Amino acid sequence: MKTAFLFLLTATLALPAADSPETKPGKPAKAGRAALVPDIEGVAKEDMAKFRAAFAKAQQDEAVKAAREKQLEKRKSMEFATAAEKKDARTEMEALADDVRKALRAVIAKTEPSLSQETIEKITDAMEDKLKEKAKEAGAGKKGADAKTPAKPFPFGDKAKTEEKKPAAAPAAK
Repeated sequence: MKTAFLFLLTATLALPAADSPETKPGKPAKAGRAALVPDIEGVAKEDMAKFRAAFAKAQQDEAVKAAREKQLEKRKSMEFATAAEKKDARTEMEALADDVRKALRAVIAKTEPSLSQETIEKITDAMEDKLKEKAKEAGAGKKGADAKTPAKPFPFGDKAKTEEKKPAAAPAAK
């Protein structure tokens, strides 16, 4: 359930921290980063600003990088696994996702000690929910597109099977 979040989080957090809106105040915030750490209802704007700065720094922390690397290695090893193998590995993937989550929260708490653990958890949970929602929308759109374009058999589709090759007519001699 939270594995999907961490997959998306891993992909989107590879963005360099140098481009964050906090480090370049003259430039407008990019939509992707603003959507990643949206304002959360019930959290003060000052706390959100502190969290965003700490979140950007946490992406560069070695503990977070190591946890994500383990998760990525496991995901790569499961790329060609059967459905049964993937089902068996689900517990391990969820444990790795939990490790990434814990490392991220610990680094944010260490970077910005004025944020309470409750606030950090509330914001990260809201981020997970938002990313899950986006993943669901992306998955739903993909299925619809696949339904419109049926797969053609190799090499050239149905037409190649039904047409017989006709020998080319020889040019008329004069």
